[in-house]
Amino acid sequence: MKYCFIFVCQEGGLELKSMLLAASLKHYLRCDYECVAALPQPAARWGTVSADTLAFMHSLGVRSVPITNRINENYPIGNKFACLGIDTPADKLIFLDSDILCSREFSPDSIPPNPSSIFGTAQNTARKIKGIFDAPFSAVPSTILFTRDVKRWQQIYDLFNLPLPQWQVISLGTDELMLPYFNAGVIAVQNGLGFAEIWEDSCRKIDAEASITNKYPWLDQLALPIAVARLNLTVNVLEDRFNYQVGQMPLPNDLPFFCHYHVPSAIRCEPRLNQIVNELADTYPLLKERLLGSAWVAQLLQPYTLTEKLSYSIKRKKSDFKHHVKRYFHIGTTCDQKKANMLGHSSGVKIK
Repeated sequence: MKYCFIFVCQEGGLELKSMLLAASLKHYLRCDYECVAALPQPAARWGTVSADTLAFMHSLGVRSVPITNRINENYPIGNKFACLGIDTPADKLIFLDSDILCSREFSPDSIPPNPSSIFGTAQNTARKIKGIFDAPFSAVPSTILFTRDVKRWQQIYDLFNLPLPQWQVISLGTDELMLPYFNAGVIAVQNGLGFAEIWEDSCRKIDAEASITNKYPWLDQLALPIAVARLNLTVNVLEDRFNYQVGQMPLPNDLPFFCHYHVPSAIRCEPRLNQIVNELADTYPLLKERLLGSAWVAQLLQPYTLTEKLSYSIKRKKSDFKHHVKRYFHIGTTCDQKKANMLGHSSGVKIK
């Protein structure tokens, strides 16, 4: 099976993050794949990526393609819809947020899925899914609940004349059951389904419905399970190691495949991730030059002081304690409350 790993590369913070992501993919991917850097257009709105960045991407074998945000220019997240609609000979498209780091060798064909985490299909079909990305759609549940009010979800599904799903996922933050709601930072989709168009159309319709409130910035994630339902796709509910939220709890002993760090300071708090960044910088001189030229990233290439080590150790212990308390008591927040509880665990269950 051939894979296409695609991410947004645009002027500004995402430009450097996308370079780091591309380097990590080149270093750790072990499969038949291509990498694509999606360049948002027009330049008047999104800026122009530097010639050095494009040259660096080319040196890694990364193909650059222009994309257009057809949702709303003031909604940058809308750029990811176009990413899943690019032309590629690959069987699977894997969209990755630019602030993600591939942190260990990754061979998707050799990783079997958990049969109990496959939904929306007959059991005999589920048995044919052998690789982690074999299902038509794969993603990790969100770390927060959109809402505990099922009536709000009912309102959204009614807009599309769809029944509520007969299965649920577990919030990564608190282990609470919720209707399918996924983090859109890592999405694996079978090519040729027209998923990008259906996802985009679902967003437009939800956005246009005034009675559905509190949609931003979660519009993309609200529309994600709707697109899945409209296409009647089999879903593989992924574990958090495929989209691990760094900075909210210490890393597990076995590094996740994809670490979603959001801000460079989260990498600095995890010496193992920081070491990966240093190794990539030593491998690619241009990347190192660009990292050193950025005040908010250059610290990652500096040695740790004893004070830093002690401070980060204390932070990790506090974070780990809070994580266990929240999961034990199911202390969670929702999108309605506009707070995130980005901690880790993943699975799903059928509604009896």
